[in-house]
Amino acid sequence: MEIKIQRALEGEGLETLGPVLAGQGITDELMDHITDRDLRNIGVDKLGERRRLLLAFEAAARSAGMMSQFQGGRLPGDSALAGREVAPFKIGRHAVRRDEWNTVKLWGLANGYKISGGIATSPLHPVVQVSWYDAAKWCNAKSDRAGLAPPYRWNRVIYRSGNFGPDGASSIDWDKSANGYRLPIEAEWEWAAREGAINDHRYAEKECETKPDAAGISNMSGDFFDWCWDCDESGPERRIRGGSWKHHVGLETFGYRCSRLPNISDHVTGIRLARNIAVPAKVA
Repeated sequence: MEIKIQRALEGEGLETLGPVLAGQGITDELMDHITDRDLRNIGVDKLGERRRLLLAFEAAARSAGMMSQFQGGRLPGDSALAGREVAPFKIGRHAVRRDEWNTVKLWGLANGYKISGGIATSPLHPVVQVSWYDAAKWCNAKSDRAGLAPPYRWNRVIYRSGNFGPDGASSIDWDKSANGYRLPIEAEWEWAAREGAINDHRYAEKECETKPDAAGISNMSGDFFDWCWDCDESGPERRIRGGSWKHHVGLETFGYRCSRLPNISDHVTGIRLARNIAVPAKVA
C-alpha cells in the first residue's frame, strides 16, 4: 500500500478501507485531489469515514508540501543561465513551513539526524534561519521518513550530521538517481519562477499566507530566498534565489542571482523542496 495513504488510514483507525482504496488505484499522488464524491463512488459509504479520510489526506498533503510538475526545456536568452537544459522536475508550491519543518526535524533528531535552525512566526509561515547544511540534512530526513531514497551523501553514507564550515559543502555528494526530496538546482528554480511570471493569474488558497501564481507556486517573488543545490562559480558559496522583503530587486526576481556561505543562516533565507520525475524506460 502507498506509504502516505497507509499512515493516514492508521492515524484514523480506518485500515479496513485500505483494500478499497488500493483496488481502485488510489495512490499517494491522488491524495491531494480526491473528493467526497470520489470516495463515495469507490465504496466508502459512511459520511463520517469520508470526512475523516478527507481531513487526514488534507493534513498529509500539507505536511508533505504539495508540488507542481514542470516538463522543463531550455532557458531563454535573457537568462543568466541562457541555454541551460532543464529536465522534468517537481518543485514545492510553497516554501517549507514551520509545522512541516518541525515535524521532520523532530523525527530526524529521533532517528540519527542532527538538524538545527528553522524559525517562523506561525505554523504556516515559511521557515528561515536555515543553513544550507541543515537544509540538505532536512531533505534527507524527510525522504527517509517517507520511505524514499535520501539524495545527499557524505563519505558514501546518508548525510545525517555535520557542518563543514564555509568551504566544506563540496564534501556533500548528490545521488541524482535518488527519488527523495532535495533542494532545487537554480535552473529548475528559475524555470518554475518564469512559468509563474509568464502566467501571472492569481487565485486564493486558504492555507497559503501569500497567493500562488497560475502554476500553483507561491513565495517566489521576493518574500524569502530559497536555497539551491548549486555552488557559486566564483567561490564556495551556494546559490540562493528569489530575493526577499529586505532586498528589493524589482518584480522580475526570477532572474536575480545571489549566494550565501553554506554554514550561514539568516532571517531572509529558507528552503523549497524539489524532486526528480521518473522517466519511463524506452521499450526496445
